[in-house]
Amino acid sequence: MFKINKLNILLPKFPENQVFDSRDIDSHSHNQSKLKPENFFNIIKKNNLSEIRSSWNLACLNYNCHLNKFLLLDIQTNNSFYRGIICGVSSKTLNKELVIPHEKVFKKKVKKLQNYLDIVKIQAEPVVFGTSFSKEINSLIKSSILNKPIIDFNYKNINYSIRYFELNDSINKFSKFYIVDGHHRTSSFKSFSKEYQKEHQLLTFLTDIKDVKSDKFTWQVIDPSRHLINSICNLKKTAFKPDNQLFWAMYKNEYYVFNKSDLKNLSIINLEKWIIKSGDKIKRYYTVGNKKYNYSNGIVFNFPTLTFNQIIDSINKQEIFPQKSTFLEPKMLTGLTISELV
Repeated sequence: MFKINKLNILLPKFPENQVFDSRDIDSHSHNQSKLKPENFFNIIKKNNLSEIRSSWNLACLNYNCHLNKFLLLDIQTNNSFYRGIICGVSSKTLNKELVIPHEKVFKKKVKKLQNYLDIVKIQAEPVVFGTSFSKEINSLIKSSILNKPIIDFNYKNINYSIRYFELNDSINKFSKFYIVDGHHRTSSFKSFSKEYQKEHQLLTFLTDIKDVKSDKFTWQVIDPSRHLINSICNLKKTAFKPDNQLFWAMYKNEYYVFNKSDLKNLSIINLEKWIIKSGDKIKRYYTVGNKKYNYSNGIVFNFPTLTFNQIIDSINKQEIFPQKSTFLEPKMLTGLTISELV
């Protein structure tokens, strides 16, 4: 068993003007003038890491520091609700392998994020971990929502509210966490703490496993090789769009369905191996709402959506999924909760 920890957390004075959604980063890069000058995006869009740190030294005046706190964060959309604890998870806990990943990470990206921590020395977006809250913790959360929010605002038609949360030490007990969002940040944090041989606290949003919602990314090969095209055309062709819980591909507006013999075993892991074995590269993106993509160029692949419980079952079998195969919510805003590395 282990405990989560309180943090010194910086919260924006005018959150609706200071936060941004990291999924919109490409859009912001092209339309930066639409953002308020104090937006956290403008803090990090500098030429190098040293400039980001200098920019933060000035911008932190727009934040209020809440010392040695747990926070309770609620996220309310039109059709979903998420609640969890903003807290610190010790690097010692991470090194004990009590935080379990389900997605593979890439050394190059981990190293890049580690350099960011080394020079900028702030965490501006919590990783998301899922766990099983005890009855005592759920009861404490239920009573804490009666507290007046210290922050309550709307961003992109989603309401965010933050309250102080007092977690009794007697019930601050957890056995295992599962990474919902932030595999690379978790790995880079572990490497950073290990290199400096100092205990640090990973900024974390901790939520109950039962509240995690699951979706999937779209996989597309934009410029497929002749070998991949021939392999697709050898699959079973169907006149109608197959069920979304099957493995299938779409090429030139025709549908092709995988069976067990095609993939040896119908799994996302084997699908990725099947696609990239001839050197083809997969473009992976999340389709928001009813947004339509141009599928005429290339091959689009479909695979079943996995629930988070199915993902946990796979983790227990020591299976690691390909990058960007599962899209899990809740997602965090960047610049809403900030923790300095000291």
